[in-house]
Amino acid sequence: MKPIDLDFVLGSRYSRGVLINLLGVSHRRFNQLKNTIDGATGKALSWALRRLTESGLVEKLTEDEGVGYRLTDRGELMAHVATDAETLRKRWG
Repeated sequence: MKPIDLDFVLGSRYSRGVLINLLGVSHRRFNQLKNTIDGATGKALSWALRRLTESGLVEKLTEDEGVGYRLTDRGELMAHVATDAETLRKRWG
């Protein structure tokens, strides 16, 4: 498991978006995430999910219906930090 790159996790709107959108749900599929993250392209979302998975924050699930993603315990903690960072970004611009 790679160390957490805080610049990537907190500095990338796609990584923040993934963490925030996975918080409080059992899992989401790729297109569900893509549709909930404003402006996300498939390429950008794939890159963010790969980095988050390599860092041990997100787990990739293989299901009969396709691929899904969920937060790990480590990811859930970081998702709360990402939520706070997003709140501050919106407040302070």
